[in-house]
Amino acid sequence: MFQKEKLQEPLKVKSVLYNYACKLLLEKVTIYLKREKAKANFIFEHRRNTHYDELETYMRKVIDYGQYVLSIRSLTKSQSKCLQLADIVASSTYQAFEPNQYDGDVEPYYYMKLSNNIFIHNGKYLGYGLKLFPSDTDILEQEKYSWINEFLRKHSKELKTQ
Repeated sequence: MFQKEKLQEPLKVKSVLYNYACKLLLEKVTIYLKREKAKANFIFEHRRNTHYDELETYMRKVIDYGQYVLSIRSLTKSQSKCLQLADIVASSTYQAFEPNQYDGDVEPYYYMKLSNNIFIHNGKYLGYGLKLFPSDTDILEQEKYSWINEFLRKHSKELKTQ
């Protein structure tokens, strides 16, 4: 989750931010794939102004994903049901973090429903299944996001009992 108002140049440029977000995502996916000894195709939703060959070149420069990521390509939602599923996750995350226009509240319910499917690495959610950028700490101190600390406490207890 990006706190756009706190971003510094060059991340304020939409295409640079998109590439950087993709890099962060691919890093986490690669960690998961290595752990599971699995391989995957990385599919993005086709965006008109995104050059996926340039994105793939950038990814290969900054991440060593070797044999784990078989391909990087773009498809439309009508070509991939998985992209529709990704939209559900993205929308749930957006609603959990972005204050609504009416009263400024956030709605973490749907994100919490997905919580059993969020990536954990070495017992950690923050930085892996949930990446707050540029800083994890200031958002966690805000009252409207108190659900995150409760969420982390709950899941850290579950991890200790497993």
